[in-house]
Amino acid sequence: MLVAYDEKRQFIILDTTMNREQLRQARKTQHYYCPACHQALQLKIGTKNTPHFAHHKQSACSHYFSENETTTHIAGKQQLYDFFSQLGAPQLEAYLPQIQQRPDILYERTAIEFQYSRLTHERFLERNAGYASINLTPLWLPYSPSKENGLAIVSLSHDIQKYRHNDTLLTYNPNTEQFIYYSALISMTATQFLVKITVLPKQHQTWPFRTPRLLTRDEFELFMQLWYEQRRKLIQHYMRYRRGTQDMLLRFVYERRLALLALPEAIGVPTDFDVEVQPAIDWQIIYYYDYFPQGVEEFLAHHDVPKVKVEAYEQFLQQLQKQKASQNELLYSQFIAFKGYN
Repeated sequence: MLVAYDEKRQFIILDTTMNREQLRQARKTQHYYCPACHQALQLKIGTKNTPHFAHHKQSACSHYFSENETTTHIAGKQQLYDFFSQLGAPQLEAYLPQIQQRPDILYERTAIEFQYSRLTHERFLERNAGYASINLTPLWLPYSPSKENGLAIVSLSHDIQKYRHNDTLLTYNPNTEQFIYYSALISMTATQFLVKITVLPKQHQTWPFRTPRLLTRDEFELFMQLWYEQRRKLIQHYMRYRRGTQDMLLRFVYERRLALLALPEAIGVPTDFDVEVQPAIDWQIIYYYDYFPQGVEEFLAHHDVPKVKVEAYEQFLQQLQKQKASQNELLYSQFIAFKGYN
C-alpha cells in the first residue's frame, strides 16, 4: 500500500518525492492507519524494497490479500501517479466501498490498473464489471519487459491477451519508465503475433493516451516478409516431424501428389487478421485445391474453421485470380478493411 492516514486524519501518500531518511524520521513520531479498515499500519522502509505501508499479519482487512506487492508493481503505481499528478488531481489507491475495490489510480472517471502479477480471467471480468457498475472506465496497463521500436514476431500468452483493446496492447515498464505499444497485431498462431512495437517515454505521453500510427503499406510489406519466413519454417517443421498417413495434412499432400515446399504462396496467408487457432496453411491447402471457387458452405460443412476466415480467403483468391493487384496489395486491402481503418 502507498496510502494511509495519520492521527490527524490527513492522508499520507508515499510518492517519489519522499526519501528514505525523511520516512524514517516520520515513522518515529507518527502512526498510520488503513483508509479502508482503519486499523494500524506499519511503514516498511528497508534498504532495497520500495517503502510501503502494510497491515499487521493478524489483520482481516479486505485489502490484505493484495499486499504481497513487488517492488516493480509499487514503482509502477508511483510513477503513474506522478504522471497523472502533472495533469490534475488523481487519487492513489482510492478505496471504493460500493464495489469493495481499490484501483491503483483513480483519475477523473477512469480506474487505472498497473498489472504486474497474473490475474485470472474471471477476476479480470469481475473487476471490470465492478467498475462499470459505478460508471468508471477501467484502463489496464500490464507490465512489459523493455523493447525496441520496430516490427517483430512476439509470443503473447492468453493471460496477457485479455488486456488488448481492439488492435493494440498498451503496456508499461517502470524500470525504463516507458509505455510500450504492441499494435497492428496479426495472429500467426493462438499465441504468436506479428506486431509493430512503439516505445514511448513517460514524459512524452499525453492524456488521453496517444494512439499508435496506422500500419503503412511499406510496413505491411515487411510484415509479410516475416510471415512468409515463418510459413517456410512451419513447412520445414511439418516435413521433419510429421509422419505417416494418419496425419491429415500429409495424407492430403500425398494423395494429390503435392510438394509442400512448392505450394503456391496463396496458401497459408492471413485472412481476417484475427487469432489463428490453427496454422492457416492447414485448412487453406484443402480449400484451395478442393473447394475454390464458391465452396465456402460446403467446406464449412466438413471443417471447423470460422466462417469469416473462409469467406475472406475466398474473396482474396477470387481477386488474386483476376490479377488486378499483387498478393500483398490484396492482403493489405483486407488488413485495412478488417482492422477498421479508413
